Amino acid sequence: HPIERAVSMFYYRQVASWERDPNVYKPDLAKVDIEDWLKNRGGKADVSNFLMSSLLGKRYFSEKDLEKAKEILRSKVLVGLLSKMEESVQHFDTYFGWYENNEKRSKCQESAIQKGVNRNPHESVEEGSEAWELLADLNYYDLQLYEYILELYEEQGRELFGEGVEQKVEESTTITSE
Repeated sequence: HPIERAVSMFYYRQVASWERDPNVYKPDLAKVDIEDWLKNRGGKADVSNFLMSSLLGKRYFSEKDLEKAKEILRSKVLVGLLSKMEESVQHFDTYFGWYENNEKRSKCQESAIQKGVNRNPHESVEEGSEAWELLADLNYYDLQLYEYILELYEEQGRELFGEGVEQKVEESTTITSE
């Protein structure tokens, strides 16, 4: 989720001393709450429409740009969701033909997915709070794109992996007796 990603990045930058880019590690952010950082300390550019910027290579967007980003995702990306990590990794494994050795796959899955890699536990921002609303405004296009990604994830699940097919068949089947 774009807002959760932005919040995570705020907290990551406080502790990421291993980062080589001097614009990433900002230990002084530990002294500031996220709302103050967004309002008064120039944090807006750091958390604004990250995905759109990554896809299109620019910082300011229009509805036409949003449609272009959707087309890029639809035609070139097998999407995964952090909220459905295990299922997403299974999609990647299947699509790319990775980890046919189940023992190796389960070790990788245990270390990367279940235990987590590069996790940084932190506070969350409550939906509806002022910080949430500020982040929602700053991530308007990423939020629209995220809604599309959720739809695309389901569509790819059906079309590429046959997910949801049995459920639809069950829902549409009518039993008649003679």
